[in-house]
Amino acid sequence: MPSDNPIPNPWQSERSRAEGGPLLAGFALVLAASACGGDATQVIPAAGAGGSSGSPSGENPPETPAPERPSGGPTSPTDPGPVEPEAPSPLYLAASWVTNAETTNTYVSVFDSLEIDRLDFARAIEIPGFGDAWVFNGAIYVADGEAPRVGRYRLEEDGTLRREVEIDFSAYGVAGAAFWDQEFLSPTKAYLSNAANLEYVVWNPTTMEITGTVDWPEFDFAEGLEPFNSYTDRGGVVIDGYFYHGFYGHDETFSSFGDSSRIAVYDVATDELVSTIDVPCPMMDVASLGDDGYIYVSGWSYMPLSVLAGYTAHNCAARIDVPERAVDPSWLIDYSQIGSGDQGSALRAVSGGDGIFAVFHGTGVAVTEGMDMWDLDAGDDDWELYSINLADRSIAPTGIEMSDGSYYESHVGDRYFVYLGDGASSTRVYERTPSGYEPKLEASGWMSRLFQLR
Repeated sequence: MPSDNPIPNPWQSERSRAEGGPLLAGFALVLAASACGGDATQVIPAAGAGGSSGSPSGENPPETPAPERPSGGPTSPTDPGPVEPEAPSPLYLAASWVTNAETTNTYVSVFDSLEIDRLDFARAIEIPGFGDAWVFNGAIYVADGEAPRVGRYRLEEDGTLRREVEIDFSAYGVAGAAFWDQEFLSPTKAYLSNAANLEYVVWNPTTMEITGTVDWPEFDFAEGLEPFNSYTDRGGVVIDGYFYHGFYGHDETFSSFGDSSRIAVYDVATDELVSTIDVPCPMMDVASLGDDGYIYVSGWSYMPLSVLAGYTAHNCAARIDVPERAVDPSWLIDYSQIGSGDQGSALRAVSGGDGIFAVFHGTGVAVTEGMDMWDLDAGDDDWELYSINLADRSIAPTGIEMSDGSYYESHVGDRYFVYLGDGASSTRVYERTPSGYEPKLEASGWMSRLFQLR
């Protein structure tokens, strides 16, 4: 789909495509509508546990106390004795953006099953703007969509969410605090990317306090190119106490990206820049850690269009040798030389030596000098998701058509999901299985997050 905004948003630049609707299967826990404001402590009950989900008056009916068991063991030959408590049922968290011509809202909901046909957010909280949600170290973090604030929640044993505290980054000049610009490094340290000041704002997720700033490296990209940081939810990797984060050059319209990128390596404990890795591929905006210990890096969905329109010379993916902190010279993929020769992007390691990436098959639009590269992406299903064997670099189509080259993904326990925006109102969620990627469920809007809480 063509984009109205050339600046590379976290999900390509298709924010205006999503709209949502009602109907949530299973039960939902809801965060408060004042997710990033109001009292510091707030209890949000499970649906059916009280409030508006109880009696029509909003009050719970009186409970009938259970009969007490006399002490001293079973009371009859058939009495089973003390009953072991049941294990807590699973809970999941999802977030979705819903955008139309006039408004943008974010919906965050907690639900109890993935074995459903459709996940909607009618009973979720509504956060104005492009908000976000993340789960780290047992806590739930919700970012405001209109101000650089983050609220922290905890999950209670009874399945309720309790809002604890908020942190505000306004004094540092950041435009927002969503988690596509955040990296949780440890229980006591996180980085918020601040492109305005070319730095990270350092904060403590446990105490919810800002502790300082860390400067970005100074990069000298080709003439006419400005530095930009990869979005950390897809372009940052933390391993063995070090944070790997990609940077690249771009022109003012985000059409041209030069010939190479850099990956900065920071010591998490000291905040020291310990290394900078030169990568011979443009727009290194996607990074993922493979089971083989390598970090795989790739461009985002801008790259196929930029190369085809003649704004960038080449498009490739590489992998980083972590112990050596260097590009592995034996592994480099030129997308135009694998498979059918079509351009690709967004390569990620998945598990077991396999990965995925998006392939742009084209729409037959003629290339003209000075054209808007997004005019090339004029079809509805002109992209396709491919799988790749990372060891021998063999590829295979999954059969999943895509309306654009952007996709979100997540590991949920030992399961792996890919979610793709479909039209203006829905997201298709696929699960990786031994036989391939199978349709799992649909979700309202443009779903961007999926976590397991317990």
